[in-house]
Amino acid sequence: MKHLSDQEIQKLLEEQANHDLNNTSDEEIRSYQMVFEALKEAPRGGLPLSFADTVARNAFLQAERRQQKRFWLLLLLTIALALPLTLVLLFVYQPAVTQQFITYIFSHRWIALFVLLMFGLIQFADHWLLGRKGLAN
Repeated sequence: MKHLSDQEIQKLLEEQANHDLNNTSDEEIRSYQMVFEALKEAPRGGLPLSFADTVARNAFLQAERRQQKRFWLLLLLTIALALPLTLVLLFVYQPAVTQQFITYIFSHRWIALFVLLMFGLIQFADHWLLGRKGLAN
């Protein structure tokens, strides 16, 4: 994958050469497109001194939100796939144990649901509290 410099990306955006933009990362292109579209016409009062910092912070926050969504999706997907896969493998190798296990879980389903709910809530609270303090990745 070719890494384009700032000047090359700006030139490509100016030329609207979308077929050449596939050589760099999507996040980098989106950031440049956002700035490029916003600055097509000059602001009336000029740009504040903190403009670059604001743009960089917004781009960073957008990338972090995408990463957080990917994390939650991966977590849910892992849980949704791990439990049925475990039951299938257990059924293949130990059918009698599987039947006992399913009966046990069904009889204690509220406890199992509570444990899964608490796991999700703890993950959410941890992520929310760290994000509030600015410590979340």
